[in-house]
Amino acid sequence: MHNYLKTQDYYEDINSYALYTDDGYMSITMIFNTNSYLDKKKDDKYYLTYKYSPAEWYSEILKSDSLIYGNTFFDEISCFLKERALSGGDNEKNVIDDCIEALKDIRNSGEITHDKILLFMVSDCYDEEAIIKWNSKLNTLDIANEIKKWLSD
Repeated sequence: MHNYLKTQDYYEDINSYALYTDDGYMSITMIFNTNSYLDKKKDDKYYLTYKYSPAEWYSEILKSDSLIYGNTFFDEISCFLKERALSGGDNEKNVIDDCIEALKDIRNSGEITHDKILLFMVSDCYDEEAIIKWNSKLNTLDIANEIKKWLSD
């Protein structure tokens, strides 16, 4: 997916990436945001929500890009996770651990620099401690502290 994003006009403007799963751990997608979209959405009251909540990000409005909006890049793994979950398998620990490791690998490869935000998020997860634990290791101390501030507001 990252190679695909590199071919898009908005690639240089991307400021954040997240691996995102549903609360049943049956799907995975990569979501991203851009500086210009964040600036457009920015307001004083909810700035950190628009910055750290992947559901509010730029990639969520790319409905005409079927590869991104249709989650084509993660379709096979999502089908596997759904089948496993529906047959009684527990995906939670594996999905969390594997996504965080994948994000660490991407960061360590230098493919995504430290000035970009990397997140792992679960939809409808309000466990501040878990969100901080997952994401502090992926980002600079300043970003980790801002995530804590966002969660405490």
